[in-house]
Amino acid sequence: MQRRGWLLCCLLVALPSALRAGHELGPAFEPDARVRTKRRPDLEWDWGHTFTRVTVDNQRVSTVLSHLLRYNFTLPRVQLQRGLVYMGAASRLRRVVHDALSGRPIKVGIVGGSVSWGQGSSVRGVTDWFSVLGHYL
Repeated sequence: MQRRGWLLCCLLVALPSALRAGHELGPAFEPDARVRTKRRPDLEWDWGHTFTRVTVDNQRVSTVLSHLLRYNFTLPRVQLQRGLVYMGAASRLRRVVHDALSGRPIKVGIVGGSVSWGQGSSVRGVTDWFSVLGHYL
């Protein structure tokens, strides 16, 4: 217990100076937002390659969702993953995708605020992201 207190004390003393010298700790601590959020090829990923072995009704998920998987994210993979707490097991997602491909009705719910309400969309209920997704499904 005493060792933890000592380590915490060292961290609290060293952290402010380390944050000021962010370049020494890497881009995550870089004070300049443009450098911190710069796209780097080493942090990008290929979703199509990730899902090549996953199949639903003898169809590869990478083929069925190819138009979505080709989307070029503006944030690096690491920063996108920081927004996720737990992605969960894929078994429920497989079941939902299977049901959707089979033509069975599925329910999609959202939790959110301004974005789920359609803030910033040109026509709320038509061009907001949830309405577009609902019409697509």
